[in-house]
Amino acid sequence: MIDLNRGCEIRIDLKTGRRVYMYKDDPGKFLDWHERIMPESIARSAGFDVKMLKQRAQHKRKLNAAIEKVNAEFADANPKEVLFEGGGYKVVAATKDYADIYDSGDIKVNTIQMKRKEAIEYVKLMSEEGVEDENLQPS
Repeated sequence: MIDLNRGCEIRIDLKTGRRVYMYKDDPGKFLDWHERIMPESIARSAGFDVKMLKQRAQHKRKLNAAIEKVNAEFADANPKEVLFEGGGYKVVAATKDYADIYDSGDIKVNTIQMKRKEAIEYVKLMSEEGVEDENLQPS
Protein backbone atom coordinates (compact mmCIF):
# COMPACT_ATOMS: atom_id res chain seq x y z
CA MET A 1 0.00 0.00 0.00
CA ILE A 2 1.10 3.54 -0.71
CA ASP A 3 2.93 5.29 2.14
CA LEU A 4 1.15 8.63 2.26
CA ASN A 5 3.66 9.97 4.81
CA ARG A 6 6.52 9.53 2.34
CA GLY A 7 5.25 12.40 0.23
CA CYS A 8 3.38 11.52 -2.90
CA GLU A 9 1.42 13.17 -5.63
CA ILE A 10 -2.03 11.78 -6.29
CA ARG A 11 -3.93 12.31 -9.52
CA ILE A 12 -7.17 10.79 -10.76
CA ASP A 13 -7.66 9.46 -14.27
CA LEU A 14 -10.99 11.04 -15.23
CA LYS A 15 -11.71 8.38 -17.87
CA THR A 16 -11.51 5.42 -15.49
CA GLY A 17 -11.68 7.05 -12.06
CA ARG A 18 -8.46 5.30 -11.01
CA ARG A 19 -6.03 7.05 -8.71
CA VAL A 20 -2.45 7.30 -9.85
CA TYR A 21 0.29 7.84 -7.26
CA MET A 22 3.88 9.02 -7.64
CA TYR A 23 6.33 9.39 -4.78
CA LYS A 24 8.05 12.78 -4.84
CA ASP A 25 11.45 11.11 -4.35
CA ASP A 26 10.88 8.70 -7.24
CA PRO A 27 9.71 10.81 -10.21
CA GLY A 28 8.40 9.10 -13.30
CA LYS A 29 7.34 5.91 -11.48
CA PHE A 30 3.55 5.77 -11.46
CA LEU A 31 1.78 3.42 -9.06
CA ASP A 32 -1.66 2.27 -8.00
CA TRP A 33 -2.73 1.98 -4.32
CA HIS A 34 -1.03 -1.42 -4.02
CA GLU A 35 2.23 0.00 -5.44
CA ARG A 36 1.89 -1.82 -8.75
CA ILE A 37 3.34 0.00 -11.76
CA MET A 38 0.76 1.91 -13.78
CA PRO A 39 1.08 2.47 -17.55
CA GLU A 40 2.37 5.87 -18.64
CA SER A 41 -0.76 6.36 -20.74
CA ILE A 42 -2.97 6.27 -17.61
CA ALA A 43 -0.56 8.57 -15.75
CA ARG A 44 -0.66 11.01 -18.68
CA SER A 45 -4.45 10.81 -18.73
CA ALA A 46 -4.46 11.57 -14.97
CA GLY A 47 -2.53 14.78 -15.66
CA PHE A 48 1.10 13.84 -14.98
CA ASP A 49 3.70 15.42 -17.26
CA VAL A 50 5.25 12.03 -18.07
CA LYS A 51 7.99 13.34 -20.37
CA MET A 52 9.27 15.89 -17.84
CA LEU A 53 9.09 13.37 -14.97
CA LYS A 54 11.03 10.77 -16.95
CA GLN A 55 13.74 13.38 -17.55
CA ARG A 56 13.85 14.11 -13.80
CA ALA A 57 14.20 10.39 -13.09
CA GLN A 58 17.07 10.07 -15.57
CA HIS A 59 18.74 13.18 -14.08
CA LYS A 60 18.42 11.70 -10.57
CA ARG A 61 19.93 8.33 -11.67
CA LYS A 62 22.90 10.04 -13.36
CA LEU A 63 23.47 12.35 -10.40
CA ASN A 64 23.40 9.44 -7.93
CA ALA A 65 25.84 7.47 -10.10
CA ALA A 66 28.22 10.44 -10.22
CA ILE A 67 28.01 10.90 -6.45
CA GLU A 68 28.78 7.21 -5.87
CA LYS A 69 31.75 7.40 -8.22
CA VAL A 70 33.21 10.45 -6.46
CA ASN A 71 32.59 8.95 -3.00
CA ALA A 72 34.34 5.73 -4.03
CA GLU A 73 37.26 7.70 -5.43
CA PHE A 74 37.79 9.62 -2.19
CA ALA A 75 36.85 6.89 0.29
CA ASP A 76 40.44 5.86 0.97
CA ALA A 77 42.09 9.14 0.03
CA ASN A 78 42.06 10.35 3.63
CA PRO A 79 43.25 7.53 5.88
CA LYS A 80 43.24 8.41 9.55
CA GLU A 81 46.63 9.56 10.76
CA VAL A 82 48.05 7.69 13.75
CA LEU A 83 49.61 10.31 16.03
CA PHE A 84 50.98 8.03 18.75
CA GLU A 85 51.07 4.34 19.69
CA GLY A 86 51.90 2.80 23.02
CA GLY A 87 50.78 0.14 25.47
CA GLY A 88 48.37 -1.44 22.99
CA TYR A 89 46.62 1.86 22.32
CA LYS A 90 46.87 4.36 19.50
CA VAL A 91 45.89 7.99 19.21
CA VAL A 92 44.23 8.68 15.86
CA ALA A 93 43.55 12.13 14.43
CA ALA A 94 39.81 12.84 14.28
CA THR A 95 39.94 16.48 13.22
CA LYS A 96 42.55 19.21 12.96
CA ASP A 97 42.66 19.69 16.74
CA TYR A 98 41.09 16.55 18.21
CA ALA A 99 41.90 12.84 18.40
CA ASP A 100 40.38 9.52 19.46
CA ILE A 101 41.97 6.63 21.35
CA TYR A 102 41.69 3.08 19.98
CA ASP A 103 42.70 -0.20 21.59
CA SER A 104 44.58 -3.03 19.89
CA GLY A 105 41.31 -4.32 18.36
CA ASP A 106 40.64 -0.93 16.72
CA ILE A 107 37.77 -0.25 19.10
CA LYS A 108 37.33 3.37 20.14
CA VAL A 109 37.69 3.57 23.90
CA ASN A 110 37.02 7.26 24.59
CA THR A 111 33.47 8.58 24.65
CA ILE A 112 34.31 12.15 23.62
CA GLN A 113 37.06 13.46 21.38
CA MET A 114 40.09 14.80 23.20
CA LYS A 115 42.60 17.46 22.28
CA ARG A 116 45.45 15.77 20.43
CA LYS A 117 48.08 16.61 23.04
CA GLU A 118 45.85 15.47 25.92
CA ALA A 119 45.07 12.17 24.18
CA ILE A 120 48.78 11.45 23.61
CA GLU A 121 49.61 12.28 27.24
CA TYR A 122 46.72 10.11 28.43
CA VAL A 123 47.89 7.09 26.42
CA LYS A 124 51.47 7.60 27.62
CA LEU A 125 50.21 7.63 31.20
CA MET A 126 48.06 4.54 30.67
CA SER A 127 50.96 2.72 28.98
CA GLU A 128 53.23 3.35 31.97
CA GLU A 129 50.64 2.19 34.51
CA GLY A 130 49.33 -0.77 32.48
CA VAL A 131 45.68 0.09 33.19
CA GLU A 132 42.97 -2.11 31.65
CA ASP A 133 40.64 -0.92 28.83
CA GLU A 134 37.55 -0.41 31.02
CA ASN A 135 39.46 2.14 33.11
CA LEU A 136 40.55 4.13 30.04
CA GLN A 137 37.86 6.78 30.12
CA PRO A 138 38.43 10.54 29.92
CA SER A 139 37.63 12.41 33.11
